[in-house]
Amino acid sequence: MEYRVVVLGGTLRATKPEELEAFLNRVAQEGWALRETSYKPNTNQLWVILQREGEGESRPSRRRSWLADWS
Repeated sequence: MEYRVVVLGGTLRATKPEELEAFLNRVAQEGWALRETSYKPNTNQLWVILQREGEGESRPSRRRSWLADWS
């Protein structure tokens, strides 16, 4: 899995809906999927978290938990 975090908007200007729509359409064409959004109060910032499968990964593999190393 590969993740990408993008901050849209800023202190002086919020992201317009059409800008967000164009951004999401563009990253979807690149294989990214919207994972989560987070609005930061008093900043007009919208954090967008994107996810896509890495090259050669057809599905997520089960990995051992790091907690197993502590027991």
